[in-house]
Amino acid sequence: MLKLINTVIDNVNIPIMLLNYNKKKFNLLEKFVYDIALYHFSRLNLEWDNDNYYIEFWVKNNKYSKKHNIIHSFHYDKDETYYHTNNIFKYPLFSTVTYLNDSIHPTIITDILNNDMNNIEQLKKRDKEIYISFPKKLKHIYFNGSCLHGVCDIFDDNNDFHNIDDRLTIMFKVWEKDKPLNKEDYSDEINNTIHKNNLLFEIHEQKLDNIYKIKPNLIEINHFVKNIIGDKLQLSFIKQYINKDIFNKYDIIKISNI
Repeated sequence: MLKLINTVIDNVNIPIMLLNYNKKKFNLLEKFVYDIALYHFSRLNLEWDNDNYYIEFWVKNNKYSKKHNIIHSFHYDKDETYYHTNNIFKYPLFSTVTYLNDSIHPTIITDILNNDMNNIEQLKKRDKEIYISFPKKLKHIYFNGSCLHGVCDIFDDNNDFHNIDDRLTIMFKVWEKDKPLNKEDYSDEINNTIHKNNLLFEIHEQKLDNIYKIKPNLIEINHFVKNIIGDKLQLSFIKQYINKDIFNKYDIIKISNI
């Protein structure tokens, strides 16, 4: 794993590519993505089919990202080309993030679907949940990419723009039936030294029992949702609930107004 981390640290961002799982040998990054994807298929009691599923992956090393840029604005995972061509959303089967280092800049995952935007007032009235995942080295999260999610600095009152260079992540999405448009197969023939069927990683599953639960008042949570929708995040109210000890101790922070 140290070799994988160093590979990401030493290289620039890898754009979104498709995993070519018909190859007999992988490089270290491909093997990592492939093994984790198969783990999720086993966990979900799904049978892998080369003709029915597609793995889209990329690597983000923020030290090579443009300074004073938004980390990752709130969005829904979708086939971007298909959406811009047909104005129709196609969502992945599931999405994942693997953190390769610790960071104070979390992934925030809501339970807000795109259809919820058709009735904002109803959305404000219903109970909502927001999960905050602070990056920790080798922590891996799985989630529904069709829910609104993103990355931000919740401790910065001026959250629109900031310089961030401490996030190293491997991300992949799995698509069912429809291959995402305009995506090429990843190719690194020089370093293809690991046989696809060789066991390389041992996966330890951790249930979501290490959760710090927050229940802000309704005004605060609706303000939070309103600002996410507007993509102008003012999250300073979270500071009263979360400190360094909390996000160092807990894997997931759950905000709800049940």
